[in-house]
Amino acid sequence: MLALRCVFVIPADDSDGLDGPALRQLADRARQDDAVAARRRRADLVDRSADDASVEGVLLDAAEANRPVDVYSAGGVFLAATVLGVGVDVVSIASGERGEAPRWVRVGAVVGVVERAGSATFPRAGDRRVDRDVRFVDVVADLAAERVEVDVRGANGERWSGVFEAVGREVAALRLTGQPARRCYVRVSSLVEVALRSG
Repeated sequence: MLALRCVFVIPADDSDGLDGPALRQLADRARQDDAVAARRRRADLVDRSADDASVEGVLLDAAEANRPVDVYSAGGVFLAATVLGVGVDVVSIASGERGEAPRWVRVGAVVGVVERAGSATFPRAGDRRVDRDVRFVDVVADLAAERVEVDVRGANGERWSGVFEAVGREVAALRLTGQPARRCYVRVSSLVEVALRSG
């Protein structure tokens, strides 16, 4: 956007009829015009920032600001959540309000991020891209290698608890908690959330 600024040259004599009050009024009008133009430039920058915003960027802003947020996902609501990290398609959060264990949520399942009342707004508008190459499937594979108990949620609300035994490109084998021991084979792409099992 090109901004033009007018410069007024006032002749030394008062032959054009501009007296003190008229001159002040003219100067006030120029200051008002400058203020309006500055507000438009700021609004234009905010609009451009919003055009480039992504959920990943907003989550990254929350992580860097180290401020609790409410995260709404297909799997549930996590109040006063601390965003621990953001990957290509996964966000790691810990919900402080319920004292829950860390969980990993597929970014595509996040439907909203709400700033907590009383906390300052984020310094940015989520207009950045994540530069970490961690993916949801990588997290599941790491949990399988550690053989820890997890709670798993599928895209349609399915819930399972157990230990991942193997993870492939498409399917993960989950040994279900309980007796008799059974396995659940889940499509990795349909998982929206994995959490360390608490208690």
